[in-house]
Amino acid sequence: MTIQSGGLDDPRVQALLQHHVTTARAQTGRGSAHALYRSEGFVECAPFGDYNPDPNSVFMTLEL
Repeated sequence: MTIQSGGLDDPRVQALLQHHVTTARAQTGRGSAHALYRSEGFVECAPFGDYNPDPNSVFMTLEL
């Protein structure tokens, strides 16, 4: 699947995101959810937007 710039509202992208959210919620513990995202290529990154560093949060990004 190729996602064009601005194509994040594509139903296929939304279905993929929903699948990952559902799978992450089904996992027990944050570590399992983090492992799920890492297995899909997400990597930790610095806080973004208006977020500040927080020891209880993990910020992750995925290069598309």
